[in-house]
Amino acid sequence: MENKQNITPNVPIAFFDLDDTITSEDTDTLWVEWNARQSIKGKLEKLWLQRLMRQYRNGKMSVHEYLKYQKFKTWGHSASSFIKKAEKFFNEVGKYHVRSYMLELIESLKKENTKITIITAQLDLIAKPFAEHIGVDILFGNSFEINSNKIGKARKPYCFKEGKIFWANQYAIEKKIKLSECSFYSDSINDLPLLNQVGHPVIVTPDALLKEKAVSQNWPIIT
Repeated sequence: MENKQNITPNVPIAFFDLDDTITSEDTDTLWVEWNARQSIKGKLEKLWLQRLMRQYRNGKMSVHEYLKYQKFKTWGHSASSFIKKAEKFFNEVGKYHVRSYMLELIESLKKENTKITIITAQLDLIAKPFAEHIGVDILFGNSFEINSNKIGKARKPYCFKEGKIFWANQYAIEKKIKLSECSFYSDSINDLPLLNQVGHPVIVTPDALLKEKAVSQNWPIIT
């Protein structure tokens, strides 16, 4: 692990990916393993996700296909019932996969008055219990319109790859801060667009493609 100064730079905003960064496992994978034990639909979700994850690891996953998968997850649910299901998932599975050392790192940043932000491709309704557990200032995730308790169309821009730059920049502008002053913690090559925009990229247990890039750029790595 890099020294503490490198991995907790004194910044006004620290952006964090969720999956395999704050958590020790991918939350979509945890979800389908949990849900597949409960329904036939859960087994179908698992098969769909397995194909998506192969594409994701190579940096080639279609965000449009991913949002179709996320919408399928909500099928048969009102907004309120899906929120309850997401909370149940977190309490039964998710919270046990939040990395203690990342919680400690986040707490040290909070003491420096750093704004803590989760920015994830995960559905915001699933990510919200994680964000509340950690105590972040704001959460950005993929989301669907909700009207009269019904889950509707996906909101754009999507929170994935270059879309993360949009949401991070919107928040930074609101706080009168430049992205070059901020940090971003991530494990995935899919987050390279935003990692290239911030002034302090920090890599956490990276995939092979991101590790190669991080080493070439001399970015700090948490393992």
